[in-house]
Amino acid sequence: MFRADADPHVVALRLTALTDGAAIQVLTGVPGMTIGTMRELLVDFVHQELVAGAR
Repeated sequence: MFRADADPHVVALRLTALTDGAAIQVLTGVPGMTIGTMRELLVDFVHQELVAGAR
């Protein structure tokens, strides 16, 4: 269940920025930034920002 107070526009902007930034780091070979790390960051973001009772 998603949080009722989540602003979909703001969450979409933040998620897109996080996705783009992490993808650039993966593509440029930043040490420690793997596809797996990127996935963990994105899943954690969604969990913290959207899932009811996660905070």
